[in-house]
Amino acid sequence: MKKLLILGLMAIAITVLNGQILAKVNINTAMGSELETLPRIGPGLAQSIVEYRNQHGPFKKIEDIMNVPRIGEKTFQELKDLITVGNQGQDTHSKPETAQQESGSSIPYEPIVKIPAEPTPTPTPEPSIEEIFSYFQNEPSIQDVHKAALDYAQIHQETFINWRKNVKNRALFPDTVQMTVGHDTDDDTDYSKSKSISLSGGTVTIGPDDETWGHDTDDDWDYELRLKWNLQDYIFHPDMLRVTSETEDQVELRQDILNEVTKLYFDRRRLQVEILLEPGVDLQTKISRMIRLEELTAALDGLTGGYFSSQILKNSAEKPE
Repeated sequence: MKKLLILGLMAIAITVLNGQILAKVNINTAMGSELETLPRIGPGLAQSIVEYRNQHGPFKKIEDIMNVPRIGEKTFQELKDLITVGNQGQDTHSKPETAQQESGSSIPYEPIVKIPAEPTPTPTPEPSIEEIFSYFQNEPSIQDVHKAALDYAQIHQETFINWRKNVKNRALFPDTVQMTVGHDTDDDTDYSKSKSISLSGGTVTIGPDDETWGHDTDDDWDYELRLKWNLQDYIFHPDMLRVTSETEDQVELRQDILNEVTKLYFDRRRLQVEILLEPGVDLQTKISRMIRLEELTAALDGLTGGYFSSQILKNSAEKPE
């Protein structure tokens, strides 16, 4: 009786073992949830296997799974007896096909459960660079966004040039302007008396006396205008130092704005390319990417006064169907 019990347990063990052999996971067709049933394979690593398979095509042999990031020799040793590549190639670590090879018995191996082979998915071809960038044809160029940001901040190179020119030309105007106005209303009375003496032919003649009376009623206005130039200011005006300092501040602000716009613009573009090239990500990643895309768009709108989004809408409306 005891001997029969032992034989029965051995038969059950062989049956279970055979079932495990037949229930290998096909790493070329398995979904993420099925891959997660394998040891040491979590949701993240299962997604990496699916993405690698979509990008590089079906695995040719089970050892190719070590090409997936974070799957090394140690993990492969635990997986090799549990995975298969289906009809893509012959598993180098597959089990013997008959029980005779495994146990030495002459009884042919009969599968207990037959799992139909799943069709191998056709890898999705990667889009070309031209196709990728065609998605952005309605968006303004980086040069357009630079100009819109500088216009919104009212920073232009012509402004700096005019500042210097105006300071230099300021020396052409008088440094000092002085105007004096005088008004005389005094009444004057004049009296003059003169005596004449003449000599002619040895004769001296005196007189007659000459008397003159005069009366002057004054109502006089005097005007005086004085202009003073300091020609040294034409060579170097004191305000030139202030203009130079303000110009340096504006140039630094201009560069900061251009750097910030450039960074935001291409961060947004890289994110758009990731969304196009990796559509099969999980829902949480999709939501995170969309929020980040809106954040970068809002930042560019803030630096351009709403130009960025309005230009996209304008270009989309003008695009012929």
